[in-house]
Amino acid sequence: MQDPEDLARWFSAPRISSYRHHPDPAALYGWNAQLAAAYFEVIGHVEVLLRNFISDRLAAESPLPHWYDDQQRYQFTSTAQKSIRKARSRLRDPETTGRVVAELSFDFWRFLLVRNHEVTIWRVLRRHGMAHYPQPQPRQPFEDCVQRIYKLRNRIAHHEPLIHPNPAMETRRLDQLSADLDTLARWIDPDAADWIASVSRVSQVRSLRP
Repeated sequence: MQDPEDLARWFSAPRISSYRHHPDPAALYGWNAQLAAAYFEVIGHVEVLLRNFISDRLAAESPLPHWYDDQQRYQFTSTAQKSIRKARSRLRDPETTGRVVAELSFDFWRFLLVRNHEVTIWRVLRRHGMAHYPQPQPRQPFEDCVQRIYKLRNRIAHHEPLIHPNPAMETRRLDQLSADLDTLARWIDPDAADWIASVSRVSQVRSLRP
């Protein structure tokens, strides 16, 4: 058993304090890292699914070669326009829509789903096909689900704990996180959701909690 004081020295006492309630804080810390990695894999798949879903539908609506140039139609915020410019500036190969889309962050995509874009973007998404999103469910549940996944992504990226001292609360929270990822994927494409579920390591890692 690794001395938790070693972890506190290596990774900071405040960070390790979240794990000190456990008989083996080092084991729990290591397990949390494994769980975060497993969730991050799933988030990656769902993020790519989401961005391609949005990109394909905005491209179908716009007559321009690159939908993100269609400011008149989509009325992107100044922040979104800045993100597009930065994405273009990072390209090393000739520009294609796919290459720019791949450079745009999750932050960009989630902001396309807010209320201010309900008319300019959300209605386009619905018009060009959301066969698996419940009818006549409004935009808000979709945005809320994406926002929760975005917060999870940031939590993992900043190495914040997914564990909770209360086992029941931890179980509920992790169940909700898993449900959000699966739900969003199924709203977009159930076949993709099935594949993502088949390669996910989350359930396996959760079963190994120390």
